[in-house]
Amino acid sequence: NNQAPCLTVRVTNYNHKTRIFEFKQHFHQFGDLVEIVVRGRETFLTFDREKDASDAVMDGSSAPLLGKRLTVEYARNFVSPQNGFHGPYRWHRDDALKKKEGMRYEKEARQQQVDERRAREKEYRKKEKEREKRREEERERREEERRSRSSRDRSRS
Repeated sequence: NNQAPCLTVRVTNYNHKTRIFEFKQHFHQFGDLVEIVVRGRETFLTFDREKDASDAVMDGSSAPLLGKRLTVEYARNFVSPQNGFHGPYRWHRDDALKKKEGMRYEKEARQQQVDERRAREKEYRKKEKEREKRREEERERREEERRSRSSRDRSRS
């Protein structure tokens, strides 16, 4: 459109209420996004491939986003913020993948705890049944002894 193709496009003239999620939703049709950085009244979107960025420049402004027609152009001199820059104004695919991986690890750890607890409860119920069985056998043995004593006492008298 205005320059030679590159991976990053600059988006301006958008509704001030537009969120990163909405940029992702609007521009994912052109290809995989690697990074979105919002700086003041402009947003930079970095794609995986130059072709995707070219498609975004050609067609990104065709459909309005939150009621405003976007201006989309190549961003040749864009420098991504340092890795320490996080927060509501930056989204990066690697951060999202790390978060997802962390959530999967936490879920697996919780599931392992649940499985271990269930195994302990099962073992406890099994031992409780065995104890109850021994108690019942002991009661029956005592009852039998009491009956035999009683019958011996009757036979002596």
